[in-house]
Amino acid sequence: MIIIEVISEHIKNAEVHSGDATVVLPPQNLDLETIRRTKLTTRQIVKALEITGPFNMQFVAKGNAIQVIECNLRASRSFPFASKVTRHNFIEIATTAVLNQPISGVFKTLEFDYVGVKTPQFSYQRLKGASPVAHVEMAATGEVACLGRDL
Repeated sequence: MIIIEVISEHIKNAEVHSGDATVVLPPQNLDLETIRRTKLTTRQIVKALEITGPFNMQFVAKGNAIQVIECNLRASRSFPFASKVTRHNFIEIATTAVLNQPISGVFKTLEFDYVGVKTPQFSYQRLKGASPVAHVEMAATGEVACLGRDL
């Protein structure tokens, strides 16, 4: 059973490590059918893998076709961002769930009067010999986020 979920969207097409991606939450350009399919697929994977704690799953979507490219059974750097944007404490909710304590409430995570954007920060100029070309290995040394009325 999934207690709370968030769907964020990459601002650009996938090309570098997802940790180095600029993302928006809630998604601004995903088709409703794509969102529906990702939720269904996520539920199926959670059940099949018997996931009992926090996880991070990533999809590639083109049109309404989706493919899972990653499933990490851990809290990710996205947890604090998701918590701040949705105003739901994901770590507290996950801890409560793992301890088998009751959780009540409805967690709204797709419709807000604002959007959050998170983008990576790189320290190429500070790291001697670092290549400023993005690769599949994560190169970000931090990130910055903001909230706004629209994307």
